[in-house]
Amino acid sequence: MKITFFRDLSLIKKLRYLAHLIKQYIYDLIIKNVSYPIIVSEKNVNDIKGQIIFNKPLIELFEAKNDPNLIIVEAKNIINHKFKIFEKYYNYSSNNQEQNRNYKSIDWYYDFSSSKSLSKKWYRFVRKDIPKGSDLKYPWELSRFHHLIILGQAYSISKDEKYGLEFVNQINDWIDSNPLRYGINWSTTMEVGIRAANWSIAALFFIKSRMVDQTFLNKFLVSIINHGNHIENNLENLQNFRSNHYIGNLFGLYILSATFPMLEKSQKWMLFAKKELEKEIELQVDNQGWDYEGSTAYHKLVTEMFLYVFSVGTFLNHKFSDRYIKNLKLMISVMDAIRKPDSTIPQIGDNDSGSSFNFEIHSNNLSLNHIDTMVNRLDLKITPFINKGILSFEDAGYHLFKDDQLYLLFITGQRRMKGLGSHVHNDSLSFVLNVYGNDILVDPGSYVYTSNSIIRNQYRSAKFHNTVFWDGYEPRSLDDGIFKLIDTSNVEIKEIFNDNIKSKIVAKHNFLNRFHYRSISLNTKEKIIKFVDEISHRNAFLRFNFPPN
Repeated sequence: MKITFFRDLSLIKKLRYLAHLIKQYIYDLIIKNVSYPIIVSEKNVNDIKGQIIFNKPLIELFEAKNDPNLIIVEAKNIINHKFKIFEKYYNYSSNNQEQNRNYKSIDWYYDFSSSKSLSKKWYRFVRKDIPKGSDLKYPWELSRFHHLIILGQAYSISKDEKYGLEFVNQINDWIDSNPLRYGINWSTTMEVGIRAANWSIAALFFIKSRMVDQTFLNKFLVSIINHGNHIENNLENLQNFRSNHYIGNLFGLYILSATFPMLEKSQKWMLFAKKELEKEIELQVDNQGWDYEGSTAYHKLVTEMFLYVFSVGTFLNHKFSDRYIKNLKLMISVMDAIRKPDSTIPQIGDNDSGSSFNFEIHSNNLSLNHIDTMVNRLDLKITPFINKGILSFEDAGYHLFKDDQLYLLFITGQRRMKGLGSHVHNDSLSFVLNVYGNDILVDPGSYVYTSNSIIRNQYRSAKFHNTVFWDGYEPRSLDDGIFKLIDTSNVEIKEIFNDNIKSKIVAKHNFLNRFHYRSISLNTKEKIIKFVDEISHRNAFLRFNFPPN
């Protein structure tokens, strides 16, 4: 894959950022071992703890409905360094550490997909040193530290200091193993932002623990400052079209600043993050409430980041604009509209199983349960979309029929795609189907990102979706990079019809001098779904993806 970091940047921004990188590299090369400055002393340790304790009610604001017994079981896994990553558990230690009580260092660079540890070079060089077949997502996901919030919940339930000790040990271990700006875990600013946010909220659980002493708190806050400075100096806002990555930067800055107001730059960072989030929610969300990246999973990810920031701001009496609140409500409302009977949203486009916070035990990144909890807790009045017949979000390219028995989501693709199409698939005129609460036809998802470009492109291809395809003809080329689909095809909505019994949608997909014409008719009285496909050329294939079992 070609390096595309500088693509679409203005010349001035390129030169400015390049000068910053050169200066930073020289500084890091000369000054490798930096002693920790004294932020927390015997004189001010209680005052600093008091300022952090002031924000402890945020835990109650974010609290999820978890079974305490399950929390304790999961916390035991965490102490034993058995972490759940992408719906599967991985052991990072070979012995039972809860019995041994001797902390064993974690390999924060380890990629289980390739059984290799990834690069520890300077953060802008590590991508050139990644072994073939490796997946960055594994070390990144672990270093987001979602698990510390579950560990914090176990401490709140039991007040057992073994959880406080594990919190301190893991933070110390990570800081010692990941020198500032060295290694894969500093290479993408979004990861730094999400880690900073999770460290911040986790600290609220443990701030009264006797394990959090002056020495640890000083080291921890210095690292928090380093995270904030790194985000500020490496913002992912240089492209013409920003994405969920930039929202992740701002999310991290805001949460850490709100949690640790005593830090010198906290006020500056908080004001900057709030101002930019107000701007980005206007730029990245269409008039009906959809994020422009063309993926339902990424829509949920940015929605929850906007929502958690708003929640913290509400607690701190920070007023957000009416436009921000309106857009946030719309983002939640469109997810509620496409909610399936199990309170999840279907995956359309890319899904990396990512989330900002995991307050729920065994949470699914497509589940709306915690968003529902937050909406009720904040008393946000969400206006539901009127769902009579087919509900169309034409700019986003989603067309929904949903009643008590049938769920059908038809995809026509974004009308005006922005950016590079980083997370969209060749899925025009595909659909997902759920009957009586059971998935019948599903979207196959992403499977991999960086570890295998061939499989990555297969899952992005028309061939892997519930639509018509011709071998060798992709509506949008897959050859421009694994995070790029240039919009070279177009879909015309020919007809949408609704009455009390019947609904119908007809669309035509034009690409490469070919067309696929699909009509979907529904008769709720007779319980009939009728599909008609017309094609321009012979030798076409029709694929359907059924769920497991």
